[in-house]
Amino acid sequence: EDSFWVGGDSFAAAFPSFCRLSSNKGRFISEFYESSGPDPSDSNSWNFHFRRNLNDKEVSQLLDLISRLESVRISSNVKDRRIWMEDSSGVFSCKSAFVYLSSDINVVFPFLPRFF
Repeated sequence: EDSFWVGGDSFAAAFPSFCRLSSNKGRFISEFYESSGPDPSDSNSWNFHFRRNLNDKEVSQLLDLISRLESVRISSNVKDRRIWMEDSSGVFSCKSAFVYLSSDINVVFPFLPRFF
């Protein structure tokens, strides 16, 4: 699924080659973040499980991806979930969608109804 995440783009749009190279399609980003041990002080690292070694261009893209992920905080005890950015609670509702859609639309009707 094409969902928006860090940086405002979808992962597939920002890094199309990584989607093709992934041996684990459909996983959450947090599932690629691995701990080296059970202790919280153990080091963590990203393991993207690519099907082959990356070429020079892909290595450059991987560095861009990792720099974007530096601002992301992964917590192993919190389930990965989607957040609706248009509501302070982060939860989607029909009301919040209506408010969002209504706030940016200035509908100008090209005609006025006339009764004969």
